[in-house]
Amino acid sequence: MTALTATKLTLAVTGLAVFGYGVRSDLVVWRWTGIVCLGVAFLLRFVGSRDRR
Repeated sequence: MTALTATKLTLAVTGLAVFGYGVRSDLVVWRWTGIVCLGVAFLLRFVGSRDRR
């Protein structure tokens, strides 16, 4: 597992946890923070070398 893959997974899991906490606690800031983390993890899919295919 590369460092980039570990970063993507960490951001995705953190985003889900923060989003879930925000929904459960009804805290809008935490929900948006989770959404941003998931968005960054999604955008990191397009970062990296393209010659692996």
